[in-house]
Amino acid sequence: PLTVRPDPPQMPTGDPGTFAASSQQRAIASLIDLCTAALLLMPFAWACYVADTSSVSTLAFGLVFMAYQAYFLRFRQGTTPGKWVQHIQVVSALGPRLQAWQILVRSGSLAMPWLLIGLPGEASSWMPAAPLPLEATAPTLGAAWLLLDLLSIDSLRTRRSMTDLLAGTWVVRLPPPQPHRAPAGPMYSATDAEFGSSSQPGEADNSGVRFGRGIPQVGEIPPLPL
Repeated sequence: PLTVRPDPPQMPTGDPGTFAASSQQRAIASLIDLCTAALLLMPFAWACYVADTSSVSTLAFGLVFMAYQAYFLRFRQGTTPGKWVQHIQVVSALGPRLQAWQILVRSGSLAMPWLLIGLPGEASSWMPAAPLPLEATAPTLGAAWLLLDLLSIDSLRTRRSMTDLLAGTWVVRLPPPQPHRAPAGPMYSATDAEFGSSSQPGEADNSGVRFGRGIPQVGEIPPLPL
């Protein structure tokens, strides 16, 4: 199951290279999130196929991807399935928690390339003849937006993308999970009722076992009848 921290992480300080997520981590996380959001559209695509209507458009995918990002920013503290796999998380650079406007700006900026690419196709259904500049420039702007967002991660010393700068956020690495350690001492006492004895320390019960201070000691065992 997808698990997140119970409390929002504090914004780390120091050299961004020590805590900021790398471009490789973010690229893999984005690819996983894109595939996950695409899977959410599969039922709608199947319904369109059965009904013999127009298929799901790129604009619809952009809207679903925007809602997908907004959900995990609001209710999962910025840890999408892709970021969970890469052990990274979105945090606010302005306070302990992501604010509503940061969630809206970040999710909108991440979905903007797909909204721009799919806009001409939807505009043609609204208007008999979509303006030529819209059909030519909207997909180009969407591709440029996506490329600029990716290149800014490695170009800036802070490793922040254009989306991070607009929304006032950071994408940071999470500390590795700690292994479970077994307790050093025994997890029972000599007087536990679950072990079949309610004797006090220093007393003997009917089984012939005398209990000391938390450590069972064998006492006199009565001889077996012949």
